[in-house]
Amino acid sequence: MTAPIILLISHVIPHPPAAGNEIRILKMVTWLKRQGFRIVLLLNHEPLPAARRLELETMVGPVHFIGDDYHTEFPPISWTDHPFVALKRFAARTLPDSRLYRWLFGMEKQKKVHSDAVKRYLASERLIQVARHLCEAYNPFAVIAEYIFAAPCLDVVPSGTMKIIDTHDMFSRKNEQVVSFGIDDPLPCTRREERNYLLKSDLVIAIQSREAQMMRTLVRSRDVITVGIDFDVVGEIDHSRVIPGTILVVGSDNPLNQHGLKVFHERAWPIIRAGHPDAVLRVVGKLANHLQTDDQRVQCVGWVPSLDGEYEKAAVVINPTQAGTGLKIKSVEALCHGKALVGTPNSVEGIDSKGDAPYVVCDDWHAFADRVLVLLRSEDERTRLERLALQFARETFSADHIYEPLGRKLRFALAPAPD
Repeated sequence: MTAPIILLISHVIPHPPAAGNEIRILKMVTWLKRQGFRIVLLLNHEPLPAARRLELETMVGPVHFIGDDYHTEFPPISWTDHPFVALKRFAARTLPDSRLYRWLFGMEKQKKVHSDAVKRYLASERLIQVARHLCEAYNPFAVIAEYIFAAPCLDVVPSGTMKIIDTHDMFSRKNEQVVSFGIDDPLPCTRREERNYLLKSDLVIAIQSREAQMMRTLVRSRDVITVGIDFDVVGEIDHSRVIPGTILVVGSDNPLNQHGLKVFHERAWPIIRAGHPDAVLRVVGKLANHLQTDDQRVQCVGWVPSLDGEYEKAAVVINPTQAGTGLKIKSVEALCHGKALVGTPNSVEGIDSKGDAPYVVCDDWHAFADRVLVLLRSEDERTRLERLALQFARETFSADHIYEPLGRKLRFALAPAPD
């Protein structure tokens, strides 16, 4: 029997993974392959060097790039915008920047024009043409668009092919969850705009439970499921390599992580530093490149090939991210390493526990610092939280548990129609 094919369209290269979205896509692809699906990857990205492309194909399957030579002349994509949408696009390009413009579009003209250009790039006519060509070449059982902005590619998917959007984030929350913190976002999105993207799919994948519920309200006529991220969970808690006083923060260099670390360093770190003579803040990942400090008790490590050793040394792990949508994957990773985690409401959103919380969550920086100090001083309290984290991770982040909703939908779609 021929393996059913899934065409996955993404602007993110999933291997080798260095950021949360890359890890998420690679883990989902790995699970799909274990279930017997064949993955074909279409990347909205410049071609990679031959050696790296071969490595990616070994991990994922056939890889195609938007700029590849497909030995065919693609017919133009034809569609007609709703008159209101066409008028709004025309107005965004031609009206002068003014108070009226900012009232109409919610932002200054330069930002609006830039945002529209990024969205056009993420679903260019060329990408849509290649997606249609690959659907004809591979006859996929399903097509997955990574992020809502690739959803226009689903317009050319043949009838009967399952259309899936893997959202990663809920972009219409960005004004509340990102912009309100003074962090610029290149892809502002209204609820109407996000709804129109989501309606192009048969199935919507949310990355966490709260966003799943919000999307169900937004598109009641579509199936919405929650699929987080699976992680290997450590076998047991091992204190033999812990360095007392070590506080670990891990992150990529996206603006949301930079903002959270900066505010933590300004408001909570001085309290922790004064309250514990052995406290050391260890910053790992590309995030470390953006913290400017002369403090000898702050260690900016940078990117490391494996995080296991960093987690083993940490007494406490923090995630100070205050802004953003989606799922904070570094919070999940800390729990799967059986670590005592202190986070903000934002950094643990969607990590739902029916019993005692497997992490400490704090609404303000003084409380955040106090809770870190309690965990640094009390081995009993730290061990109690580590055990909760490990038990929760084992029950929650296995691949079977995480992907069960997706597996159920795919099996149902593959099942032969009743006579």
